[in-house]
Amino acid sequence: MANIDILTLADEAEWLALLEQIPARGLGHYPRFARVYEEKGDGLAECFVYREGSLLALYPYIRRPVSRLAFIGEHFGDYSDIVTPYCYGGHIHNAPENRAAEFVKALRNAFDAHARETGVVSEFVRFHPLLQNQAGCKGMFDHFFLHRDNIVVDSRRNEEALFRQCRPTFRRSIKKARRNGLEFEAVSPEDMGETFATLYGKTMTRHNQTGYLNFGPDFFRILFRNLKADCRLFAVRGEKHVIAAALFLEYGGTMDYFLGASDREFFSLFPNHLIMHGVTCWAHDRGIETVHLGGGRKSLYFFKSGFSKKTVPFYVGHTVHDSDTYRGLMEERRKKSSGLPHGDSGFFPAYRGGLE
Repeated sequence: MANIDILTLADEAEWLALLEQIPARGLGHYPRFARVYEEKGDGLAECFVYREGSLLALYPYIRRPVSRLAFIGEHFGDYSDIVTPYCYGGHIHNAPENRAAEFVKALRNAFDAHARETGVVSEFVRFHPLLQNQAGCKGMFDHFFLHRDNIVVDSRRNEEALFRQCRPTFRRSIKKARRNGLEFEAVSPEDMGETFATLYGKTMTRHNQTGYLNFGPDFFRILFRNLKADCRLFAVRGEKHVIAAALFLEYGGTMDYFLGASDREFFSLFPNHLIMHGVTCWAHDRGIETVHLGGGRKSLYFFKSGFSKKTVPFYVGHTVHDSDTYRGLMEERRKKSSGLPHGDSGFFPAYRGGLE
């Protein structure tokens, strides 16, 4: 017989104890990671716990009240939608391979019922590319698809091999960066956190980024406070100051690229090429096996692919659990705001399109 529990951050000790029963897990499954987004104000951090005998599954997510949306009326006050804490997550479990598909199906059916019972309108999941925990989910979501391939670097290779596998033009750029006097270094968030936040803000302004990823200084203070032991911050200095920086998250022998920032004025010195190569070499020296650079839009993806040809698939899934309320939210958005973005932007849930 199946057993279901819902944990919050108040149940951190139990949450951590259950995680120890599931070997394949990521930083995004820990309560300290979910806490970042609850403190940021995204919503309530929860963890869905599903048990069948000795089999266990955990699924952390952020429950976001739709009543916080400016265009929503009071009659939607009991509803919410859920999303993976940025960036990767999804369920994890300890089922053996010969029982995994059946167990995942039961897990999803149980969660769908829970979602409907607790006023969840929609659900959006970013699965973890390194864990490949989307296995068995085909047919379990309204839409389940390969979003893109992500770039990974095998950092078990030595510095010479890591340099040699870079795109030829990138090798020249890295050499030029060094000749230009640029210096790569690992820095501490305590010393350089505010500098990174400032440079990141300028980078977002340059890209006209006003959506969710336009993180302000408060977010970085929350992040560094909760993930102090997990954050790895790197910088490239010019003659006088930091001109590029990159933030990675380390867990279990891997490092995930999280956020980056750079000063456009110094692009001709190739600081971004130096910092990415420097990170992979630093990871090798630390015994880290994999550096996950992720994906991104066409130009960013092209840049990342200059450091490695190795890729892993990145899947997402989304579902509407309450179609009537979803349609109602869409209608409220049309009536009480400037309207939905023109065309099919592909954003989910669509009633939040253009708002984050």
